Amino acid sequence: MPKVTIDDISIEVPEGTTILEAARMIGVILFLLLCVITATWKVPADIAELALCR
Repeated sequence: MPKVTIDDISIEVPEGTTILEAARMIGVILFLLLCVITATWKVPADIAELALCR
């Protein structure tokens, strides 16, 4: 399995895991990334509710 490090936290993730998915696995929310997500992407409801880019 690939190893990913985010904010000095390392985690092994299944092949094909996105950076956003890996971040969620360790409890990190990528606020800046959320500002570029378009309406066509599947965004978990708990993140979409935050409305960070308003």
